[in-house]
Amino acid sequence: PTRELASQIYIEAKKFAKSYELQQFMEVLRKMDQFKELQPGGIEILVGTPGRLMVKMKATIFRRVSFLVLDEADRMFDLSF
Repeated sequence: PTRELASQIYIEAKKFAKSYELQQFMEVLRKMDQFKELQPGGIEILVGTPGRLMVKMKATIFRRVSFLVLDEADRMFDLSF
């Protein structure tokens, strides 16, 4: 998703997170230094654009991911992303 869409998703997902008492929740749009603040257990919800999540960070590990949702994933796979 675009940055604007990721921001909208984050706002709506925060409402969801409160209902389920999710503790670790963050938005990745502009500040990559936020990852330094993550607790060792990881986070429960991460919202951001695919480029920010995978390319800029260079070390994203999805070991504990249960669900991954990508907008326009078919196009991304065509580009071998």
